Amino acid sequence: FLCMVARLVGFKEMHINKRARESIKIEYDKLRKRTVWNESKVREYDDVADEALIKKIVVHFGRIFATCTEKDFEMAAQFMSKYRGRVCFDGRDVQVRDANGLIALFKHLHSVPASMAASKSGIAYGQLPGHYTKCGDAEQAYCQSPFTGTPTWVELPKCEWPPGWEQKYRRPVCPLERNLYGHPQAGPRYEAWAASQIKTIGFLLVHDWPGVFFHSNTRTLIILYVDDLIVSGPQSHEYSISMKIKSVIELGEWTTLGRYLGCHHHVSTVIDGAFKGATKTVFQMRKYM
Repeated sequence: FLCMVARLVGFKEMHINKRARESIKIEYDKLRKRTVWNESKVREYDDVADEALIKKIVVHFGRIFATCTEKDFEMAAQFMSKYRGRVCFDGRDVQVRDANGLIALFKHLHSVPASMAASKSGIAYGQLPGHYTKCGDAEQAYCQSPFTGTPTWVELPKCEWPPGWEQKYRRPVCPLERNLYGHPQAGPRYEAWAASQIKTIGFLLVHDWPGVFFHSNTRTLIILYVDDLIVSGPQSHEYSISMKIKSVIELGEWTTLGRYLGCHHHVSTVIDGAFKGATKTVFQMRKYM
C-alpha cells in the first residue's frame, strides 16, 4: 500500500502540457471561489510588515505555488490517468517569515489520519447482512476549514496577479483565510475541524483509533482518511446519515466500494457453507513498482 501511484509533473511539462495547465487553472479558480486567500484585502508587503512592527504583533508571510501530478499513472496506457493541479502554500522553514524577516516558528503538530487497518475494519463491518459501505470524497478538504493560526499573508505568482496589480503594487500580499495544502499546520487543523463537524451530527471519536467515528443510535461507522470517507452501517439508516454528513462536510457524489487508497475492492456473494447470504471482499493490488 506504500507504492507510488502518482507521477509528479515537471515544471516545464506543466507549462506545455494542455491537460496539466487546465488542471492548475481549475484549481486556482476553485480556491478563489472559496476565498482561501482574500484578494479584496490585498495590500503592499511593506505596509503590512511596518504595521506589524509598530503595533508589535506577529504576522507571517509566505508564498503560493502550483504543482501538478498525473494520478493513476500506472493506468496511463489504458487512458485512465488524470492530471490533478494543486495550489500549495510553501511551508518550508526558509520561506515562512515574520515582519522582521526572521524564520517563523510553529508548534509541533502532527496529522494523524485513519490507519489502513481502520479502513479495512470499516469495510468488513459494511459486509454484514443488512449493512452497506459507501465512499465519499471531501472536495478541497483542507480549504473547507477556516484558517485560525497566526495572521498570514501570501504572495501569488506574478502570472496569477489579477489585472491592475502590476501597475499598483510592488509586492502584493493577501490574507490567508482558509487552510491551504503545504502550510505546516494545515493538516492537524483540518482534522480537528472535520472531527468537530462530524461530532455535531452525533458521532463520537473511537478511543485510540484516529479518524474513526461511531454513531451509537444508528450503529454507523465513519472512517476519515484526510479527504476520503468510508461510511458503513445498517441500510435502514443509510439515507439519513448520508444527508447529515453532507450537511457538515462538502462532499462529491457518494460512490460504491471500489478503488480506495490505490486498492481495488471487489465484493462477491458467498452462497454455500456457514457464510450463506453474507458477502466477502477481495483485495487486489496492482504491481506498481
